Order: sequence, then C-alpha cells, then structure tokens
Amino acid sequence: MKLIDDLKWRGLVHQCSDQTGLETLLDNESVTLYVGFDPTSDSLHVGNLIPMVSLMRFKQHGHNAVALIGGATGLIGDPSGKAKERETILEDSVLFNSNSIGKQLSDITQAKTLNNIDWTKNMSVIDFMRKVGKNFSVNSMLSRDSVSNRLNGDGLSFTEFSYMLFQGNDFLHLAKEHNCKLQIGGSDQFGNMCSGLDLLRKNNLEGFALTFPLLTKSDGSKFGKSESGTVWLSAEKTSPWDFFQFWLNTADSDVIKLLKLFTFLSHQEILELEELTKVSPGKRLAQKALATEVTTLIHGEEMCKNIKDVAELLFSGNKFDLSTSGIELLKTIIPVSTRLITSLHEIKQTLVETDLIASMTKATQAIKDNFVHILELNKSPIKISENQKDFELTKPLLIKKGKKHFALVI
Repeated sequence: MKLIDDLKWRGLVHQCSDQTGLETLLDNESVTLYVGFDPTSDSLHVGNLIPMVSLMRFKQHGHNAVALIGGATGLIGDPSGKAKERETILEDSVLFNSNSIGKQLSDITQAKTLNNIDWTKNMSVIDFMRKVGKNFSVNSMLSRDSVSNRLNGDGLSFTEFSYMLFQGNDFLHLAKEHNCKLQIGGSDQFGNMCSGLDLLRKNNLEGFALTFPLLTKSDGSKFGKSESGTVWLSAEKTSPWDFFQFWLNTADSDVIKLLKLFTFLSHQEILELEELTKVSPGKRLAQKALATEVTTLIHGEEMCKNIKDVAELLFSGNKFDLSTSGIELLKTIIPVSTRLITSLHEIKQTLVETDLIASMTKATQAIKDNFVHILELNKSPIKISENQKDFELTKPLLIKKGKKHFALVI
C-alpha cells in the first residue's frame, strides 16, 4: 500500500497543501521531511507521539526524516492553540530541555535531529527582517487563526506574532541546506506551515505541508492525560508501569483508532483486533496489544516484558520469579522495606510499616487467619503462622497479605 493511502486509513491526514502533488512526489523520489518540537519541557509526552510515529512511518517507506528541535522558536513562543501569552522560558531551561528531548527523539524515532537555534542565533535583527520579514504580508499574517483568535481575546505580543516568521525561516533553511520539501505537524500548525510555503515559493523552492488532526477521546476529552496528570515519555516523570496502564485503560470506543495511530501493526492485525473487541470485549485484547506496542516503542522490549511479569505476579501469580530489572520496576509500584526479617515480630512490624496492615494487633490476627505469606525469589510461598518464631530468609522477599496486597523487602 502507498504511504499516503496508509496515512489516510490510519486517520493521519487532515489537511494537505497539494495532495496530488505530494502523492506524485512521494511516489517518485526519496523525500526529506521534518516536524518541529518546541522544548517547553524536559520531556516529550504522549501528545507528541503522532508526529514522532509519523516520522517513523515515512522512514519505513524510504524517506528522510528530520526531527527539528525548536531551540530558537521555543524562546519566542507559539501562539497556536493558546488563549493567552505563554510564559517566557529562561534560555538555560530551553537549552536543557532541547538536549533532553533531542535524546528522546533520536533514541525513539532514529530520525536525524537538528536544532533551529544553530542557524538563528547569529542572525541580526536587521538581517532577519530584510531576508525573512520583507516576504511576509501583515494582512496575511493577521488572517491566520492563531493570530486572529488572540486579537479577538487577550491580545498578542509582537514576539508571538513573529513566530510564523521564524517557523517559515526554518523551512527555508532546511529546503536550502537539506533539500527538505515537506513539513508535517498538527492541524493547529497549518497556518504557520502555509507561511513557510509562501516563503519557499518566493525563493523559487518547492514545498508541501501535511497536517494530522488533533486527537481527542471519543467522549470529547483531551487525549494524553491520566488521573495523575500528563503522561510523559520520560521514565522519571511517568513510570513505565503507569505508562503501560494508561494505554491498557483505553476505552473500547477509542482503542482501534489508537492502534491505527500509534502502532505499526498491519491493517489485517488491527481489523482482527477490532473484530475480537466486538466479540469478546472483556478479554481486552486490543488494549493489551496497544499497551504492548507503544510501551515497547518507548521503553523497550525488556521493560515491557518486566511489566507483564510484574502484572502476572501482582494480579494472579503465587511465585516470585522476576529478573533483576523486574525487581527494580516492582520497587516503583509497591511499598518497600529494608528491614532484616529473622523473627515473627519483625514480619508484623514490616506489615505495619509498609501499610499492608494498620496495627500490630491486626497483623497478629491476619497471621492467625492464614492471610500472610512470604515469597522468596524462585521458591514456593511460605505460609506464616503464630507457631513460627524464627526465620532464615534470603532477600529480596515479598510479603503477601491476602490475594493482591504486597510489600517488597530488599
């Protein structure tokens, strides 16, 4: 299947400056394309995944993908989709964020990464206005949605008003220096992209713009948020376990759309999962496939396996047989104690200090009721009773209360 047809099937084509011309171009040559990422944080989030995965789709079809970090435009602030002025970010923060997201983009997409600060920082204001600004019509700029919406609201500073000039200059630089002919991005960027195309035409260069729709859930709510807030790609900001659970908790009404957008599963595989969701929704096979594919993409195959192993242990397993990296993951999920356990009294203390049980009295009762077990690594569970006084146990250990409540002892 042609790339453009695959993108349409997956719901990734919203607007295109010249779809017929772009299809012809993609059919006949290896095209260099880019998408921009402004360094507003030290990590990308799941809202950035559509442009990232889209770059990877183009790479799969033999095209040259560039992930452009907005080290310069991040200092300006994009007014698109914003009701009021963005807060100014310190230059040191933009530099740190640029380096952080640059590594994420390189590791995940394997695309070439560039930073627009490299060709912007040495341009004087006069040079910029003469070479770039003179090619832009104020009347045309005022008609852009990102500008007109703000002019009818809280207003717009000249700094943010100039953002499209800087973005247009990026396209011009990439066209001249890297033979870049296509910019892709979210639908809120189409006006800025068209300004770049105008600048290319005035320099006798060919260019195209392709946008994908902004993603919302079927209930109309914003995609990319969980109960704890933004879902980040950084393991330090959102744990791989929580990342996996975010995708696993996708509603049936959204899961097929997300499989199309975020995974590299074939059309046939997705259609089969769609049918299975209709026939056996309780098995959540589509959600499991989605969580597996996206988590593997971001955190790697080993981490994804660890997550599944930990889930098996916590929800249905009776054997503690995790790898070292699996135990490290487990430490981020359940309470942890470093207590040395050699006696029944210390077991009770551990139950209380890890909040598995509220008091020593209740811990004693739980043991009497056979609710407490200890699992040593790769050994059968040990049932704890009041008759046992001393223990010879090897860390790490799992203390299990009931069926699904655990604490890790390391």
